[in-house]
Amino acid sequence: ADVKYGAISEQILSSHVQSRGKLVLPVNAKADMVALYPGIIQSVYVNNGDPVSKGQLLAVINSSGFINAQKEYIIAKNQLMMLELEYERQKELNKDKVASDKYIQRARADYQAALAELNSLKLELKMAGAGPSLFDHEIIIPELKINSPMIGYAENIMINPGKHVGPEEDLLQVINRDE
Repeated sequence: ADVKYGAISEQILSSHVQSRGKLVLPVNAKADMVALYPGIIQSVYVNNGDPVSKGQLLAVINSSGFINAQKEYIIAKNQLMMLELEYERQKELNKDKVASDKYIQRARADYQAALAELNSLKLELKMAGAGPSLFDHEIIIPELKINSPMIGYAENIMINPGKHVGPEEDLLQVINRDE
């Protein structure tokens, strides 16, 4: 075959390239917003395509499940304080051998179980967005706030005020097109 080789040079072949394929976002460029507790959408603060910043309030859900979880946290916190006092009392009694080891062991086990329960409730509530007002002052709030975890654009909004949403139901997406 009569093949001729030329010099390599930079050239613009065309301003438009037609191709087939699929655009794929990096994993960290998309966040699915879900409801951790069931409830009714009170407000939606973004529309499809709106730019959003990290921490921006996107929606608010009125949730009796969120209220109950906060109540359970406060009950567990108060229960833990009582069990801690009982554990300390049993340690004092055991030190003087007024009470048997069985009672201090039971008091310690009850205290540690209550501590684990309180810590798990606190983590669950933090994931849902509960803040210092609950943990420090025991103030229950009915609204579950959905905030953006990153900068990007609101997309695929599937909620509107008055809609009932279930736990782990998709609400909307935040997509960072620049990443």
